Amino acid sequence: MERKGLDMLNKMLTPFDAFDALFDGLGRYSLAEEGETLLTPRVDIHEDDAQFTVEVDLPGVDKKDLKVEVENGTLIIEAERKTEEKENRKAIRIERVARARYRRTFTLGDEINGDDIKAELRNGVLVVTLPKREKALPKRIEVR
Repeated sequence: MERKGLDMLNKMLTPFDAFDALFDGLGRYSLAEEGETLLTPRVDIHEDDAQFTVEVDLPGVDKKDLKVEVENGTLIIEAERKTEEKENRKAIRIERVARARYRRTFTLGDEINGDDIKAELRNGVLVVTLPKREKALPKRIEVR
């Protein structure tokens, strides 16, 4: 695409678009080591009678660069995304950070069975299943 076409595309954005983008990013980014950004990934948390399910957006993260652990009653999710620089390519516009670390923590209550936690990475989404302890499961009492 010509430079002229890019300038037109950029001019179509209003000042409100830039303002919205600024506030949309607040609280999700912070500086880590030099040349690296620490991201707070977005999550969805669901609950049913047997478990909690945490779905974490981790785009571009390989399974080998992902760590999920429970320490002192806290679920810790850490990941790193590395983007390889390609030779013979000229950057026109860069919005993604080349190297980023993700970190998110959750305090687990007593109702979680920490021994049976499972995690699976599917298409850039980490799905962590947190089963409830037996005593936390609802129990139906038969009325006679």
